[in-house]
Amino acid sequence: GDKDKDLSQFLGILRDRNINHYNISFEELMGITKNLVCENDILRNQAWEVSFFVRELMDSNISTDRYFEELFLMLRKVGLNNLFLFVHRSSLFYGTDSLSSNKKHMYFAGGFDKNGVIVVPNNEWRNYLVSRHKGFSKYLPDGAGNYHSYVLFSGNDQYGLMLCRADMYDNQFLLFISLQISNLLHFLQIKRKEEEARKEIELSMERVKESNQILSFISRYDELTNILNRRGFMEQVLASIQRRKGKEAVIMFGDLDHLKEINDCFGHADGDFAIITASKLLTGIIPRDGFCARIGGDEFVAFIPVPNDITAEDEIEKIRTKLKEAMFVFNLTCEKPYFVEMSAGFHSFVCEENMDLMKNFMTLGTCISTLLRGAFPIHHKNRKNPLTIVPPAPLLYGNTCYRNLIRFQEISFCIKPAEFPP
Repeated sequence: GDKDKDLSQFLGILRDRNINHYNISFEELMGITKNLVCENDILRNQAWEVSFFVRELMDSNISTDRYFEELFLMLRKVGLNNLFLFVHRSSLFYGTDSLSSNKKHMYFAGGFDKNGVIVVPNNEWRNYLVSRHKGFSKYLPDGAGNYHSYVLFSGNDQYGLMLCRADMYDNQFLLFISLQISNLLHFLQIKRKEEEARKEIELSMERVKESNQILSFISRYDELTNILNRRGFMEQVLASIQRRKGKEAVIMFGDLDHLKEINDCFGHADGDFAIITASKLLTGIIPRDGFCARIGGDEFVAFIPVPNDITAEDEIEKIRTKLKEAMFVFNLTCEKPYFVEMSAGFHSFVCEENMDLMKNFMTLGTCISTLLRGAFPIHHKNRKNPLTIVPPAPLLYGNTCYRNLIRFQEISFCIKPAEFPP
């Protein structure tokens, strides 16, 4: 080709200028030329081998430390005796990054010589800072010698420096090596940025998930009692009905008695205490696969699945008894000057697919008022006279009944706790 033609012209010029003047024969010159061509072929093959290896290295899914280790081992195989890398933690952008910036700091990343390969883990680079006091020599092997230095760059990004002790005729090959290492460092920076972006996206998704969970909790749960609200209850009932097609279930509607009187006489803090207590008592007697909700100021509702081995009437009686006992025990031991009582009604039904709760039960408010006038009251006495609070069974409390028995003679009069009979 053209190279052979140029070589022939060069040899012709040498022949015409009497090469014997340099005490070298034409045959010797041809031998030198063949050696140069052979060395050039070897260099080109090594360059291709390094290029192919770096490309494969980029395709592998290994850690940053392994990238450098594999690279150093490969360069030793192609004949290099030593090589040392000093890199920036993040690349410098030529022309914009100030030399006074912390980004200028350079760290010893590893290298190799006749004694072996050393790789500094990425998380330990800060311990291998190139300082002004000792510079690069701190990390280079002892002994005299000159090092070739090659700036590692890609485009306008500078990644560090490569130092290598070698002969001048290796300069072309070392320059090619430095370009390949620059490509690898550029790839590692892109990979690191992608990993940081992925982690940031995962963190953002986790934050969004947490925020959605909080919003979902706020939208589905009652703030005061931490049980379901009306919306949460309706959503959960619909899901439970779909899972229990053809099976019986019970809806219980409860009304906390005399909440207004408790608020008026003892304050809203005690009113909140009564509401929270009612929710805890109700939650405590509901089966594990059931759930309850607060759907109004003093109104509660519960969904109670009926086990296969009993009837709905038996389940209603069991829940009614448990709730009555729970309130009895609480009021017997509580030192508050009032009872926490609840009136309740029950409605049993069979779960059906695509069941319209609103149509089946009318509205929750209607159900409550209807069922509380129904056949399963726990305690529902003197509701027409809201100014009178009567314990469900005062005689069972012994002498303590006077503490809890509060009667209003008129709306502006209330017996204070200090005035209770002993």
